[in-house]
Amino acid sequence: MMSTLAKAKAQPKGEDTYGNQYQSIDEMWKRELKPDPKELASEELKIEGRVGDQESWYKKQVEYWNNQEASVEGVLGGYGKVHPVDSDTSCSFLDGFKAKIGHDRALDCGAGIGRVTKSVLIDRFEKVDLVEPSQVQLDKAREYIGSDKVENYYCKGLQEFQFDYKYDCIWLQWVLCYLTDDDLVQFLIKCGENLTDENSMVFVKENVHEHGFYVDKDDNSVVRSDLLFQDIFERAGFTVVKHIYQQGFPKELFRISLYALKKAKQ
Repeated sequence: MMSTLAKAKAQPKGEDTYGNQYQSIDEMWKRELKPDPKELASEELKIEGRVGDQESWYKKQVEYWNNQEASVEGVLGGYGKVHPVDSDTSCSFLDGFKAKIGHDRALDCGAGIGRVTKSVLIDRFEKVDLVEPSQVQLDKAREYIGSDKVENYYCKGLQEFQFDYKYDCIWLQWVLCYLTDDDLVQFLIKCGENLTDENSMVFVKENVHEHGFYVDKDDNSVVRSDLLFQDIFERAGFTVVKHIYQQGFPKELFRISLYALKKAKQ
């Protein structure tokens, strides 16, 4: 079966903070994570803001979030004012499936201070677990959420996270942007393997690029297009059962997609 990207007339192109242009996302990852050995002895990596290997790619992200304010304003990049409309949309989107999915346990991925857990998940599930790579943000989450419904606070990046439980709902918001394509596919595969039953779902809420992709070198994140996300979901064995766009955000921000995913039938 032909993949979504294979069906596309042209590979989505991208750029980064430094103005570097990429003909495809595969080219970007190769330049970021697998540079020519000759480049390692030059200043080119530093000049272009490239990290040179996967470990450094993820390390920079953790350093970035360890130095951000552990608050709603901080985790929303200075746009704390969007928290109410963001949470309302997420609640409405999730509630559209509440009659189908179980309500025992949810996983909040890239949880930060637990903003989504507190405003969306805690009132809809009996138990919630958080996974977040920044210990600074996670320490604040214990205080901010203030509920014994949260059982586990995992300080891990998604690329290394190992599941201890099965989940009725796995919520991924503004976190998939930090994973490499390969790690993202593998993590979603693990999500699919750790859903409670056939009715359990994965929910994704991410910034999306209009046509291609954009690499933010400040925190090593990648804004992907809907086409790139669709291709990744298919590779991981998921089907998009609902897709909407967030409304009510400032126009200067990226568009935001909400996807409801179910494991594809074999």
